[in-house]
Amino acid sequence: MQSQTLKLEDIFNNDKYTASKLTEWFILENLYNSNLLTDIRGIQYNKYALEKKQKLIPLTPMFCDNIMLFTIVGQEQTHRRNNVLLLQEELCSIYNTLIRKVFKDNKIRVVSHSVKCKKVIAYNNKGGDKYAGKIRESIKKLAHLQKIIDNYKRIYNKSNLEGAHICTYKIELADEVIEDLLPRLETALKQLREGNNLFYILDFDIILFC
Repeated sequence: MQSQTLKLEDIFNNDKYTASKLTEWFILENLYNSNLLTDIRGIQYNKYALEKKQKLIPLTPMFCDNIMLFTIVGQEQTHRRNNVLLLQEELCSIYNTLIRKVFKDNKIRVVSHSVKCKKVIAYNNKGGDKYAGKIRESIKKLAHLQKIIDNYKRIYNKSNLEGAHICTYKIELADEVIEDLLPRLETALKQLREGNNLFYILDFDIILFC
């Protein structure tokens, strides 16, 4: 199979290159080059459209397909398996059930079997992979960080952050439209910060197809 030669200028300056044609091009390129996924992060899709004073037309409303939450737990709530740091199974199950219930109560559609504990990392440890470093960096920039730290000290009766671990949860959504999601998500997050089960939002992905 031969790869198609197609430039972005061709796509934006010729009406015959529709969304389906662009999709076909990526598929053919992947098959030809044996790539699992085309790296399209560096492509500036608006570049050629803006030069021609054209605008990309949205095909869908903005929607969210996943949310990342985090909480801070004590070292006693973690364990190692095959040199991988994990949350204690019982607590992991409790958190999983809690998140599902709160999201369901607020009518936020969660994909089946898609609430997952993604990463447990030591709060003050500078080691680990790049992902762990980004998580720490993001959390330490939060405006309400001191409140998060104070809550951790209160719950675990600590005077400092010694033994603190960041636990992240990823929740896959059934493509919730942002405009409809945000009021329900705000209520859900308030409920997830009640009592001693304190979850905070770390990130969520917004998608718009043009």
